[in-house]
Amino acid sequence: SKEILIVVNPVPGIPSVTGVQTICYNTTTTLTATSTDNTVNFNWYNEAGEAVSTENPFQTPALTSNITYTVKAVNAAGCEGPGQEVTVTVIPALDNNSISTDQIICSGSTAAVLTGTKPTSTGGEVAYRYLWQISQDGNIFTDAPGVNNNQDYTPLGSFSDNTWFRRMIYADPCQELVSNTIKIEVSPLPEAPSVSDASVCYGSDVTLQVSSPDNNLKYQWYDAPSGGNLLANSDPTGVSFATTAFTSSTFYVESVNAHGCSSSARTPVSITVTPALIGGDIISSLVAEVCSGSSPGELSGAAPTGGDGTYTYVWFGSIVNASEGFNELQRSTDPNYNPGNLTQRSWFKRVVISGECTVESNIIEIGANPIPVAPV
Repeated sequence: SKEILIVVNPVPGIPSVTGVQTICYNTTTTLTATSTDNTVNFNWYNEAGEAVSTENPFQTPALTSNITYTVKAVNAAGCEGPGQEVTVTVIPALDNNSISTDQIICSGSTAAVLTGTKPTSTGGEVAYRYLWQISQDGNIFTDAPGVNNNQDYTPLGSFSDNTWFRRMIYADPCQELVSNTIKIEVSPLPEAPSVSDASVCYGSDVTLQVSSPDNNLKYQWYDAPSGGNLLANSDPTGVSFATTAFTSSTFYVESVNAHGCSSSARTPVSITVTPALIGGDIISSLVAEVCSGSSPGELSGAAPTGGDGTYTYVWFGSIVNASEGFNELQRSTDPNYNPGNLTQRSWFKRVVISGECTVESNIIEIGANPIPVAPV
């Protein structure tokens, strides 16, 4: 018989694999197989057992999910050894990092809580962390003060300048997801209005008026320097405020801008009320007729009470009629008046002034009769 030589080639050993085995979503990695036998080549297989490459190092395609490759050494005789599995872990991608919303606040006020969406991931669950950041110009951001690593953020303290915020989401070591930027706009407080005090007579209507009002502001009137009750006002702008005064009192007015921000203080406006005059509205004459060129004597008037305790008496006279043509004749502290010699029919009245109060008297009429012509 003829001898047949059968050569049995040894099977290559299990290779070792090096390379980055945790990668970011939709990126590649390079895996390198090594063996103690430098003459072997390598075959790479996917999870389905399909050959994917004979290259070594082996660059994977862009991956979007975890995958396990198997690499086997193959010798020159074509003998393939046992495989070495290597799993590439893909860190899922994050999305949906949105915060809300812009705010307009008054200078010195605090801002509302900033809220943010919960991010979503593509390719499975992923661990991530938040970091809220702050900026004074909308460009350069630093870590926000306080607790800044939660889904939502509470801004600390009060604000006097415009301030911007954003939220970072990190999925280490892959991703840095930047949210939209929101602005905390700070509205300056308007200046307190200027209003003059007023003095009126008891029971009189009075209108308080803001000096040099700003058309961009409205004005609100209160009964207290802070808090208190907002007073009803027929003027929607609040520039004027009308009331009927019975006692001396103080009202308080503030400026309010278009954002609802009020002046830091209210302006006090005082109304001083003079007590009403009682009496003083009756004058009389001892005579109703005189001869032309004669004096009726002193016209007298009753003294009033009330007012501020001091009285000015103003006498008026007319030679027209009892309704018109009156001119001021005397202003003094003397309640009486002597009109002197009359040459024509005349009418007289008196006005008493005390503080902001006045009272007008009745009108008296004194005739001046012509003197008869002497007989011849």
